[in-house]
Amino acid sequence: MRWLSICILFLPSCTSFFYPEYSEEELQAMRLPEQVYFEDSVTVFFSEHVNAFADRDLMWFTVLRPGAVEMRISNTETDSLEAVYHFASQDIPLHTLACRVDKERLVKCVLFVDGRKKCAKLYPAWYPLPQLWKTQFTIESP
Repeated sequence: MRWLSICILFLPSCTSFFYPEYSEEELQAMRLPEQVYFEDSVTVFFSEHVNAFADRDLMWFTVLRPGAVEMRISNTETDSLEAVYHFASQDIPLHTLACRVDKERLVKCVLFVDGRKKCAKLYPAWYPLPQLWKTQFTIESP
């Protein structure tokens, strides 16, 4: 709790801990290899970073272009849509989701920007956890 008080006093320097600034080259280097691209593989992709939190899993993706971002989650066994995540605009290209993973089944995550399908990746099923980070979203159920 003490570090939180210190961060409040020195908020600008602490934001770099929670929201590190990455160059485009660093973000490209963190791209996950096993994903499918539909178009625009240079500016929209799933990525991997160091998870500093032991109590939750994190999922990352990068969007280096403007536009409305959404992720559609489908059940791989039934090919049915489970949820659509609509992301608020943010000033950093790295999107981070805190989640709890269910390794018993897989889901297909498909990223869209401005309504156009960009890329997809299979993940163990996951459930979002509340977060107070820059990545803000709403969830639409089918």
